[in-house]
Amino acid sequence: MLRLIGADDGYEPSRTVATMKQLDDREQVFGYVGNIGTASAAIAIHYTLQRRMLFFAAYTGATWFAVSLPIATCSTTVRATRKRPMRWSATS
Repeated sequence: MLRLIGADDGYEPSRTVATMKQLDDREQVFGYVGNIGTASAAIAIHYTLQRRMLFFAAYTGATWFAVSLPIATCSTTVRATRKRPMRWSATS
């Protein structure tokens, strides 16, 4: 059974990791869906890659994000999350 838990980082990249860590610690989530904004998504993907967690459907218009991590299906994202241990920056 899946449960969707909402969290708000206020569209502030400086709060993204703390918000994700709260979800990870308190709710023991296995992944994240729908991070909003390029800077927040770049930080979020770095966090999930370090922990080998699911990262799916970031809302970003950055071309580099779509090319580096093609988000077509859940299985594509899981494979990319597992196989792409690279550093990400919050700039596009």
